[in-house]
Amino acid sequence: MLNLAPLMAGCAGNGVLYQKITKKLSEEESTLFIGREEQIAGKIMTIDVSLNERPIATLGAGEIVTRILGKRENTVEARPVKPASLIYSDRSLSFESSGNKNRFVVIRINDAIPGFGGQIELKEVNAEAFRTATNPSN
Repeated sequence: MLNLAPLMAGCAGNGVLYQKITKKLSEEESTLFIGREEQIAGKIMTIDVSLNERPIATLGAGEIVTRILGKRENTVEARPVKPASLIYSDRSLSFESSGNKNRFVVIRINDAIPGFGGQIELKEVNAEAFRTATNPSN
């Protein structure tokens, strides 16, 4: 078990779990919620997340980061951290923010066998789909 410790160190990012952000879901200001789907595929890899070319977090599976949005065009970027960056390509998702609506983006690792046709997906979803993807046990 001791030999696995260095490999598992890269599993966790600096995001928070769903339970810690539930209060923000009812706020009236425009908040962006970005979450890694809690899934088995890609569980040990982390993803560097940027908003409008500014780094905001490194997310492990099931982790979430939030940011306040202004009225503007926004771009979320997801970059796999090495060694996964040798297999998976960066992805981005752009959307216009009106400044008065929460937005929810899920990052999903889509593959059956790592390295064979797999890709990172960014998808804008509603609040319920976000909760289900990032906190499937509830």
